[in-house]
Amino acid sequence: MGTRVEISKRLLLINSASTIAVQVIRVTVLLWLHQYLLRRISPQEYVLYPIVLAIVAFIPMFSGILTVGLSRYVVEAYARDEESRIVEIVSTMFTLLLPLGVLLLLCGGAASWHVDKLLTIAPDRVWDVRLMLLLLVFPLAIQLPAAPFVLGLYVRQKFVLANVITLGVEVLKSGLLLVLLLAVSARVLWVPVATVCGQVCSVIATIIVSRRLVPSLCYRRDAVRWGVVKEIVGFGGWSFLGAVAGRIQDSVIPLVLNELGAPLDLACFQVGSMGRRQINHWVDATSRPLYPIVTGMHAMGAKARLRSVYIRGGRINLWLVGFVSVPAMIYSRELIHLYVGPVYSDAAYVLVLTLAGFVLSAGNSMVWKLSTAMARVRPLGIGVLISHMIALGVTVYLVGWLHMGAVGAALAAFSVSAVTSVVFMWPLAFRLADVKFSVWVRETFIPGIMPACVGGVVWMVLRMAVIPASWRAIGFCVVVGWLCYVATLLRFSLAPVDRSDLMRILARMGPLSRLGRFVGGEA
Repeated sequence: MGTRVEISKRLLLINSASTIAVQVIRVTVLLWLHQYLLRRISPQEYVLYPIVLAIVAFIPMFSGILTVGLSRYVVEAYARDEESRIVEIVSTMFTLLLPLGVLLLLCGGAASWHVDKLLTIAPDRVWDVRLMLLLLVFPLAIQLPAAPFVLGLYVRQKFVLANVITLGVEVLKSGLLLVLLLAVSARVLWVPVATVCGQVCSVIATIIVSRRLVPSLCYRRDAVRWGVVKEIVGFGGWSFLGAVAGRIQDSVIPLVLNELGAPLDLACFQVGSMGRRQINHWVDATSRPLYPIVTGMHAMGAKARLRSVYIRGGRINLWLVGFVSVPAMIYSRELIHLYVGPVYSDAAYVLVLTLAGFVLSAGNSMVWKLSTAMARVRPLGIGVLISHMIALGVTVYLVGWLHMGAVGAALAAFSVSAVTSVVFMWPLAFRLADVKFSVWVRETFIPGIMPACVGGVVWMVLRMAVIPASWRAIGFCVVVGWLCYVATLLRFSLAPVDRSDLMRILARMGPLSRLGRFVGGEA
């Protein structure tokens, strides 16, 4: 059976490369922002924004029950050339989501007014938190009814165009943020102000472009079919469990630290876990183009190709995560001291523990994509939720009873994640992909982890020999390790299909054609 969803390595590479460019700009602004604020405002003011985010983060989690299945089922209908099915999905879900968006805005206004009863906040900070909460709820209320109409870029795999829109929004947001911080005052309140302006502009632009790409993303009153809701909500309900699990670490843990720890503990946790959050954003963003491709494969019944995507995707993800995470863990103390000062020293331990857990799960990164494409998210959602609930309980014990602060929260997350990956996540993924453990170890884990092992040895030796105490010294050590990392990857870790694809790309790039001979194993 044919499909209109293009399955192309070249398209995937272009889409991922454009996403990386946007992420570089976004992370650059973010790193500057955190350093600028931490050096100019108190920890008590700095933690206001992550506290508000912790509350607001629950909203997309619940609304995801109604919206997360939209992309999956619209892509499937588009792949099968079922235009009327797309119109039915969009019309039905918009009819349901519009009143919910209005209700969300009203509830957000009420919650912002009574926020001092919901959170422990200093009296002189209450109005700042009220404004932040109301500002962050507003775009979420708009995004809810807009969700069915913004899928055109995703369905047509126009991620480069999506990234152009994102880049424009980032420029607008960053410019406004700079004006507010530098020309008005150094206040954390300006962060949500700039963020909201960017989000609203992004929704408007994306709707306009998406509907031109996929005209069937339209509302027709006579196309409303309430049976569609059951199918999409059933899928979204089980995905909701996975979303709950993700929010526990990003939202509930900061709230626990706010209640049971000190402001410095929460600040250290936010700074130390920033590396994991950003790498996670990078991996999610660069792999996002895979979702419609994998869904298209499932729609065509291409089981062998799905198996190959799982094995190869895990291998590549290990390379990407190890490239950044391993040097960050080895030089964690130096990085934190240079970035925000020794007062936040505990952030170094948080950085190591959060990234270590991320590296452990990197080789199984395709499990969510496979379960989403196959509409089999129930076991994964349940298992991940149980895991994170256990981690939350351990966090309360370590932070509340043992007073281990930010380090205790990070240790709880790492230990539970390590056990869950080995006992539950890996076996589940092997069943979904129909892959044997021995095959995964041979084709994913060993070649994926080999460059990190070689680079790690080099970075540790350089850390003892150079004793880096400046950005320049750390940069020198990291770059030398990266050269060894890349050399090991190109010479010993590439599978034949990886080597063939890379040589084909390098052959088209004149100055790098000699590197192609090295990749191919030539002298």
